[in-house]
Amino acid sequence: MTVVAECYYRNGTANEQIEAHYLLGCVYRDLGEAPKALTAYHDAVECADTTAADCDYKTLCRVYAQMSDIFYYQNLYEDQLVGLDRATYYGYLAKDTLAALLAYSQKMDAYKMLMLPDSMLYVCETVSSLFQQSGFIDKSAGVLCIPVRHLLDCGDIAKASRFLNIYERRY
Repeated sequence: MTVVAECYYRNGTANEQIEAHYLLGCVYRDLGEAPKALTAYHDAVECADTTAADCDYKTLCRVYAQMSDIFYYQNLYEDQLVGLDRATYYGYLAKDTLAALLAYSQKMDAYKMLMLPDSMLYVCETVSSLFQQSGFIDKSAGVLCIPVRHLLDCGDIAKASRFLNIYERRY
């Protein structure tokens, strides 16, 4: 895969270069080589020509989502949040609302790990509403189960019950 990525880096279009480095990053990710995966993902981002009309925003969204996933497993939650913001941004530019909202929803995990439950709850309620507005009703309900433990710990039984009822009706 390194040979393919190098070939596209020298001879391919910007979009082909992005994809080649993205795929190389995925190979390294699957091999458990997080530093090499991050390097390949950074190379993919550097290849992007975001001023071009045909920029592959969809792949950029996925590059940042993969980077964020690595940051999560490395306990680098602030970096994860930055990557998820970029993945969300490029998902919307690609007109891939589902990918954008899925990236945005992953911020709940980072906020949970950073012990920022109010931020987690805000993202939960916001993304649930956005999923619903976009027609992803099951996903809208699915994210509501995430903050239930926090709500119960805080004594907000009414909201926890409401979230669980919505979740149970959809699944």
